[in-house]
Amino acid sequence: KMHWQQVFYDYKEKYPWYLGVEMVISVVIGALNGVMKEEFCAAIANTFLALIGVQCLLAILLRPFIAPFETFFHITLSTLTFLSALLLVIGEMRDSESAQAASNYVALIAVVFSSLKMFVDVLYLSRWFHSRYKRRARRRNARRVAQRDAEKKKQQTGRLSPKSPLA
Repeated sequence: KMHWQQVFYDYKEKYPWYLGVEMVISVVIGALNGVMKEEFCAAIANTFLALIGVQCLLAILLRPFIAPFETFFHITLSTLTFLSALLLVIGEMRDSESAQAASNYVALIAVVFSSLKMFVDVLYLSRWFHSRYKRRARRRNARRVAQRDAEKKKQQTGRLSPKSPLA
């Protein structure tokens, strides 16, 4: 049995479709990025910028994530990506090396920010597994204690029962 709720866990109940939007935009942006690496084209660059802008605006307007940290991360990363792409397009159109360098710095900041987010996610995930393990251990210990108490009670009631020869 597959648990789809884990896939949509970060999204508000109204916005499970937002994951599809993110995936489609990411695939199209990746394809456009591959085409632009061969040769710069203003139309492709503008489409690229428009898609990143749409993704950024959707994140700002809809706030589809449950956790405020996820919303903050997504909006910040989308904004950094948009700014980097905008500087890259400006640098290509005006043949400005400083704009291209600025684009690279902003992209580097986005990569560092994304890496920090992955680190936080790994910590959260390890914490989740640890708490899940602790919960299981507590349940297991509670069952053992309950069994031991039941056995003690059985032994005590067994000794003092009216059917007992000692009673």
